[in-house]
Amino acid sequence: MNKHVPKVETRIRPSRSRYDRFWILEVAKYPFCEQQHNHGGGSIDHPPALGFRVAHCVTKPPAEYELVPAVEGAS
Repeated sequence: MNKHVPKVETRIRPSRSRYDRFWILEVAKYPFCEQQHNHGGGSIDHPPALGFRVAHCVTKPPAEYELVPAVEGAS
């Protein structure tokens, strides 16, 4: 992708279900609607599926963003 898209810091954690084994990607404050969002991140047997996404909480033209790992301890 050549155009600039916002990088959205994401906390990565495993699901808490003992039956389902997948990554949960948590965004504390989403840049478009300023709410918390959770995303599925794929099977826990593979690295979390971060990367480019399209926002569905906006009514204007599609808003793209990139999920990146949160930097722990950053202010």
